[in-house]
Amino acid sequence: MENEKFQDLVIEHLVRLSQEMTEVKQELNQVKDSVVRIENDHGAKINVFFDARAVQLDFNQEQKEFNQNQKEFNQEQKDFNQRIEKKVDYIKEKVDSLDREFEAKIRRVK
Repeated sequence: MENEKFQDLVIEHLVRLSQEMTEVKQELNQVKDSVVRIENDHGAKINVFFDARAVQLDFNQEQKEFNQNQKEFNQEQKDFNQRIEKKVDYIKEKVDSLDREFEAKIRRVK
């Protein structure tokens, strides 16, 4: 009789262990699904950061090129303005010289 009770106890224990094992497997599957979902979400978010970084690097490069072109344009404009100033100065000197000659001729005529 004791042997039967022992066997019943062992069987009950095995059934309980089997049920608990099934529950643990279900919970493990839920955890696995959660981990996969989290990895996918985080992967997508990380990709967004990498994409944003690539866009930022492109923008920075374009900004550097724009700034360089702007510096070159400013230098060209400065050079152009200096050439114009030299020509204006030359013309002013020439006009002043002609004015002096004209005034000198007018004085001689009077």
